[in-house]
Amino acid sequence: MPQLTFRTIFGGLEMPSDFRDQHNSIKGKLKTVDFDYTLDLCVTVGADMITVTHPTGLRSFRINQAQMRVTGTIFVNNTDIMRPKDHRAFLRKVVHEAVSEIFDRMQTKKIEFSKSESLDKIAFLSK
Repeated sequence: MPQLTFRTIFGGLEMPSDFRDQHNSIKGKLKTVDFDYTLDLCVTVGADMITVTHPTGLRSFRINQAQMRVTGTIFVNNTDIMRPKDHRAFLRKVVHEAVSEIFDRMQTKKIEFSKSESLDKIAFLSK
C-alpha cells in the first residue's frame, strides 16, 4: 500500500505552533490514502534554529521506478513562515503544490499512474 509519508525538520521555537499542528493533521489524513507510488518527503520548516533561504517549494526530486518510490524535500522559507496570517492554510497549500508538482513530473516522465485520481486524493489540502 504505497503512501505519502513525511519526515520533518522543524526550525525551532519561533516557528508558529499552527505549523506543527497542521503538519500533524496533514500526516494523519494522508496515512489512510493509497497512492500508485510511495511518496517519501522530507519537510524542512525554517525558523530561528534552522535557516531556509531557498524559495518555499519542492527540491531534490527523485523517482525510482523499480521500487515505485518518489523522494523529495519540501523547503518552507523562514520569511514565509513568519508572513502568512493563516499558517494552517499556508502549509496545506505548500504541501498541495509540492505533491501536485511531483505528479506533473511523473506524468512528464511518462510514468503510468492516474494523475487525476492522485490529485483527487489530495484535494482536501486545497480547501
